[in-house]
Amino acid sequence: MPAQLLQFTVYPPNSETPRALTEVEIQQIIQDFAAATKRAILAGFDGIELHGANTYLLQQFFSANSNQQTDQWGGSLEKRMTFPLAVINAVKATIKENASDQFILGYRISPEEIETPGIRLADSLTFAQTIKPLISYLHLSMGSYQRTSLNNQDDKTPLLNQFADVTNHELPLIGIGFVETPTDAENVLAGGADLVAIGRELLREPQWVQKILSDDEASLRFKMSPNEMDELAIPRVMQVYLRESFAKVMHFTTDKTAGESYQNQVAPMEGFEKKL
Repeated sequence: MPAQLLQFTVYPPNSETPRALTEVEIQQIIQDFAAATKRAILAGFDGIELHGANTYLLQQFFSANSNQQTDQWGGSLEKRMTFPLAVINAVKATIKENASDQFILGYRISPEEIETPGIRLADSLTFAQTIKPLISYLHLSMGSYQRTSLNNQDDKTPLLNQFADVTNHELPLIGIGFVETPTDAENVLAGGADLVAIGRELLREPQWVQKILSDDEASLRFKMSPNEMDELAIPRVMQVYLRESFAKVMHFTTDKTAGESYQNQVAPMEGFEKKL
């Protein structure tokens, strides 16, 4: 039976109409994840991370918005977990056959979607609990580590803390989102994370970690001139992306407007932007 996958209720502007995947294609994609894992092992990597966030395929299967199937691959929350679980298990089998027990398998997840229907926080917390014994770490994807639910305004507990309650230091949790200062990193750890991921700040300040470790916080660069991006070895295509999609949070010295924090909105890499 053809899979009714990737059919959005509302199409983004200028997007192509998605086509349903067949059962054969779904099974092939699962094996493709396993094959990619084997290539990583043979290439000498220490681990892989499955990207189940930012509207990529694993998230699309998990989402009631993009996955409108009515067979074993979609419908209920349990069925929408079928594909990512199948990928995880196929990858684990490949790791067992080709790597040592030290090979790392991480999973990245976007906690919520703003579309209706769409992924809600309760769905993601349930999924995190389900995959907890199967993975090496859980990596959150959101624009601000202080973010609370975008869908439930009555829920004032940061998403980070709620996932930390699930992982409970039994599964390493990577916190992320607008970590710019050492205090931000400390707050992420205080919120229950075991590790802290830094993205945009490392573009501005590649020696961020080294400077913190050497008690040289005073020299940290929190702003960046667009003219410095070549010097910082930021690829030209990334420079365009930063100017067009992330300009409001890059703290460019040429930006005269107040920056944003992604506290109450979806960041560009997470999907559609919506301010609340």
